Amino acid sequence: MNISEAFPQVGSPAVFYPPLCHIAGGLAPGVLLCHLLFWEGKQRHPDRWIYKTTRELTAATALTECEQNTARRKLRERGLVEESLHGLPRRLHFRVNLAVLQAAWAQAAAQEGAYGPERGEETPAPGPQEEKAETGDRETPLPDSAKCPNRTGQNPPAGEAEKPEPADAKTLCQRPENRPAVQENTTENISRETTEIPATGSPPAEMEATAPSEPVVQAMINILVKAGVSRARARELACAHPESRIRQQAGWLAYRKAHDPPGALVKAIEEEWSMPAACRKRLAAREAEMRAEAEAAAEAARREAADAQVRRQDRFWEGLPAEEQTAVRAEAEARCRASSPLLAERMAHGRVGNIGGLMIEAMRRRIIAERMEAADTS
Repeated sequence: MNISEAFPQVGSPAVFYPPLCHIAGGLAPGVLLCHLLFWEGKQRHPDRWIYKTTRELTAATALTECEQNTARRKLRERGLVEESLHGLPRRLHFRVNLAVLQAAWAQAAAQEGAYGPERGEETPAPGPQEEKAETGDRETPLPDSAKCPNRTGQNPPAGEAEKPEPADAKTLCQRPENRPAVQENTTENISRETTEIPATGSPPAEMEATAPSEPVVQAMINILVKAGVSRARARELACAHPESRIRQQAGWLAYRKAHDPPGALVKAIEEEWSMPAACRKRLAAREAEMRAEAEAAAEAARREAADAQVRRQDRFWEGLPAEEQTAVRAEAEARCRASSPLLAERMAHGRVGNIGGLMIEAMRRRIIAERMEAADTS
């Protein structure tokens, strides 16, 4: 099979715009931003949200999950891409902020020579020896009279390099170095830039922070194998995904009612599924039980405090002399007559009744509480 027959089987190439790397903050964010721009206008969502899983982004851009997380963070910090969870189960969606992108592009275009071969720096004209060494046996350079004129229609003065002209969005895309490049040529550069570690020195801080330790990997493998996942697949998941996500999805597996629990667990970890409805109901029921228990404990505490207050009042009443007790009863009856004319009428005919007796008893305890408070403050 020759190369012309092999390329159709590789897949479709992805369009990549080098100038967007400077706006996005690096090569990986630029690749991810270009891929999201490719889907701009093709969304089914009315608000332009784009749904892509980690596996789909890896297949389209050759970015690993670690590289995607770093690229997403940089794009979010610059306001170029928005993220949101939609649907049930909750799934991550992306949306390009076109207004911020346009403003960043205009700012970059306003900088003279921002995306030239040397980022706007003038390239000094080579000397005679350097020109001879560079040309060698190749064709002889054209004389100054044969050079192409600049925009003014005149050749630049001898010994002076033509200064770069202010760049706009149209001229930036027309430059050869800024034309769309095929993704196959950038994949190797992406991998080499983001994943290679120098022979000397330590790995980058981002890779070192995201790489799980071997005990953590073994613990995650044991959890996944216990759930029915093969050991080889479990190791891949443990090395590629955070420990918290694996533990969370493994704990939610019992609530999903899946026909293939191991397969559902693998897909849930890779696509970061949201909490199942059965688990949410269980948590809501547990929270309701805890609130009921807390309310019951508070009610019991209030009753205990009330009973303690009643016992204190009874001891205080028993310590009063008989004549003072009689005076307290008389004061309670007088207050009840003043507060309720109907009770006063019934008391005048000697018919207090049960309700009247309860009212007089409550007033008696109120008077006792007032005297106890006065005794405490004095």
